[in-house]
Amino acid sequence: LAIGAMLWGFHRLMGVEYERLISWVPSRTALLMTALAIWSLYCLLVGLGNQTPAEPIKVQRPRWGWLLAAFGLYLLALGAYEQAIALLPLWLGLALWQRNAWGKMSGVVIAGMLAAACLIVCLRLSLLPLEPSRYQQQQLRSSLVGPLWDYFSELFPPVGDWNYWQIALSQPSLWLFKEPWDHLMMLLAYIGVLVALLQWRKILSAALLWQAITFLPMTFLHPFEHYTYLPQLGKATMDVGLLLWAVWRFGLSPSSDKDRYRV
Repeated sequence: LAIGAMLWGFHRLMGVEYERLISWVPSRTALLMTALAIWSLYCLLVGLGNQTPAEPIKVQRPRWGWLLAAFGLYLLALGAYEQAIALLPLWLGLALWQRNAWGKMSGVVIAGMLAAACLIVCLRLSLLPLEPSRYQQQQLRSSLVGPLWDYFSELFPPVGDWNYWQIALSQPSLWLFKEPWDHLMMLLAYIGVLVALLQWRKILSAALLWQAITFLPMTFLHPFEHYTYLPQLGKATMDVGLLLWAVWRFGLSPSSDKDRYRV
């Protein structure tokens, strides 16, 4: 299981999109949006004074400067690229989830993020035409089959092999070659990813949720590299988490106490 999780972690981290993210036109607005959104999340957590990971986040003395910076950075992220609107459910969900620990500050976070989103929407409606341009119309997909297929294949890569397995199982002669066995090995290795997701669900599920929400709006458009910049934060976090989980499993001895297996 650990080897399988580590294999998938390395396999996805070595994807070509990460190399392109570093070397291909760093000044693109999508990359600027991603940086501003990550800084906004950081400022939000610092402003609320989060505790150690083992303890719930508690607000003792809110740092208003950091909170205002979080709202401002999110506003700038929305101004850089509209895909950042997908972060709004994450901000609101985080505030609602921590409402008992944050108290009144939970309402402040919700109000600040909603205000930034509403401002951008009002500016968008008042300054720009509502009708999609010819370029935007060309980007839209004609059916839901392609978007849904790409969406679930991005979140759970073995889904993308469904068509391959239909061919491989109907033509036994293909099993004389290397490729079907490679696919089978990766499919079995993915069981380790599922186990890691179950055991470290607090970390890995949050990363998967980030990727799922931020990638959803872009699935309805034809694939393009910079559409995946924001979802890659969750994707990369999960990949690194898989590697750490594998190292953690390797470090456990059979005689270890059962409490060490809890996350």
